[in-house]
Amino acid sequence: MMNQRSVIQQTVLGVSLWLLLGSMVPLTCAQEKKTLADYHKAIAINPNDDKAYFERGQIYLSRGLQALGPVTSRAKAIQDLDNAIRDYNKAIQLHPHSAVAFAARGFAYAAKGAGTPDLDLFPRAIADFNKAILLDPTLVAAYRGKAQACEYGSLVIPPVKLCDNKELLAAYRKSIELAPPQGV
Repeated sequence: MMNQRSVIQQTVLGVSLWLLLGSMVPLTCAQEKKTLADYHKAIAINPNDDKAYFERGQIYLSRGLQALGPVTSRAKAIQDLDNAIRDYNKAIQLHPHSAVAFAARGFAYAAKGAGTPDLDLFPRAIADFNKAILLDPTLVAAYRGKAQACEYGSLVIPPVKLCDNKELLAAYRKSIELAPPQGV
């Protein structure tokens, strides 16, 4: 039987992967290691390359999300999510108007919040989604991420009210308006 945290983790994993990583071709373990090494080198050569930090963060986020499932990988998942957050922080520092970087960091905060008892991560995620929406009002992932993060609070014990129902529905409606579900 699944507990509430397992449900949250599966939701975070599915939604985050679909929204942020769905267009990426999955990397094999060897490709992932080589790609990470390439980003490490690129950053060493040009420490002001916000795209290199962002892309390396994407790999860490993907690894962290994939590792959240099994309990034995929880520490590794949190470490990868921390690395993703660190890289998104640097990308945002270098390019403070990157809506995608704010949204990605929001997903990393929400995923880490689902994998740990730290409920302060959900408000951080929502703040990042709000900033992403402010920077790019057409970024569907930011609206969907915000709506999902708002809902997570009601699934934890004790429940945390992160958004009111009006705000939650507005985020879902806007995401559907911008990208209607296929086949409907």
